[in-house]
Amino acid sequence: MAKTTNLGLELTESDQIIFKTYRDAVNGNGVGEAKSNAQLIDEFAGKFSGGSTAQYMKKSSNEGFDIGWETPDNTPTEDSTKLLSSGGAYDAIEEAKNAVDTGKKIVIDGTGSVSQELAPDKFYVFTGALTALTITLADEVAGRENEYKGQFLSGAAAPTVTFPVEIAWVGGSPTIKASKTYQFSILNGVGVIIGV
Repeated sequence: MAKTTNLGLELTESDQIIFKTYRDAVNGNGVGEAKSNAQLIDEFAGKFSGGSTAQYMKKSSNEGFDIGWETPDNTPTEDSTKLLSSGGAYDAIEEAKNAVDTGKKIVIDGTGSVSQELAPDKFYVFTGALTALTITLADEVAGRENEYKGQFLSGAAAPTVTFPVEIAWVGGSPTIKASKTYQFSILNGVGVIIGV
């Protein structure tokens, strides 16, 4: 009889086959090349036994079967296909998540003296009554615009606002005045700040 390509299951092409021959091919107790379809399917299912949800399927072709359980690699390289904490599709997923966060508004409701590191391409709004605000900039993200921006309120007494010293400000270093709302943008080391 003909056989299927992958599992070698028996196929009948004859309408004259003897029932016992057909029954033995389907669920008989054969050996070697004479194993029945039921035996072959059971062996195939056995390849999937064991393992846990922390594992994923992969086996080498020299085992006669290209899918099975393997313990994942916890220290993958950039080109690794074992994706738990870094590399390959993991990095692509993280990049997509970061892209979704681009332009996200982050509200900081702090009062008194506040220090805040700004992530790129997010808009930070400081809503509290500040006496001092210290801004630092997180590392840029490759392939992104990397603009650092935000808004803060200056009350009856102007807060002391400190930005990284390497920022070149349009119009010179900013002087913060009382009773204003300030917005700022820093891109490629150049800063713009406006109070209204």
